[in-house]
Amino acid sequence: THFIGDQAKTFLAAPSSKPWFLYLAPPNPHSPFTAEEKYESASVPPWTCNPAVMESDRSDKPPFVQAQKRGCGWGQRTRTNQLRTLFSVDDMVERVLTNLEASGDLDNTLVFFISDNGYLWGEHGPGGKRYPYLQSIRVPMFARWDGHLPAGAVDNRLVANIDIAPTILDAAGLAPASMDGRSLLSGYSRQRILTENWRASEVPDLPTWASLLTTQGHFIAYYDTSGAISFREYYDLTVDPWELSNRFAPPAGWTQQLSSDRRCAGASCP
Repeated sequence: THFIGDQAKTFLAAPSSKPWFLYLAPPNPHSPFTAEEKYESASVPPWTCNPAVMESDRSDKPPFVQAQKRGCGWGQRTRTNQLRTLFSVDDMVERVLTNLEASGDLDNTLVFFISDNGYLWGEHGPGGKRYPYLQSIRVPMFARWDGHLPAGAVDNRLVANIDIAPTILDAAGLAPASMDGRSLLSGYSRQRILTENWRASEVPDLPTWASLLTTQGHFIAYYDTSGAISFREYYDLTVDPWELSNRFAPPAGWTQQLSSDRRCAGASCP
């Protein structure tokens, strides 16, 4: 993480009269969750295991989820170790913003802070990523653009990482012919988000899955090797935000919509 921060500092120190793009992807907080020495014992905010971690009856979950036995203690230990590595990321972000401010570029720079995936701390039994549950697919997303985005404002629209590139192009006054995602500066508000995961050798028991997420519900379909749906999960998020009660069958039209969304491309997609 320090090395990546050093590269960013070198990049920002080079004079340029042209627009530039800087992408920083530190390894923290990936395993093995090794914090630098000064943060090895750092205090982190307490965390009470949520209802999804404490779920006792998981008989409505797929068999490969039921087989996972991560618990509250594992989640607390993992979270603590991850957060200790993130202190170094905080330092890197501070270095970058300080350099931008010193050069006078901060007021004219659109900054995104996001992760590529969430992480299960034992919700429903599994740990880590790749699973379709909310704690695995939701990520923090912050944006800063002084003079353009109001400081401290909260935007409750459904957004995804595919929206970043269109937003950057929009901010630069460019309009791509076609690409996935929408500019967040356009005011567009999507009704649903498609998420997907394909069977991987790292997690051989986890099949390919796809899901549709709205503010009201979450439909997950798992697929066998022939491409047929082998298991379904549907959660009414208005009454079940922790996804504890699988209703199996989604509302009418959701299965067909998911199939269609998996094949689409371009800005018309969710």
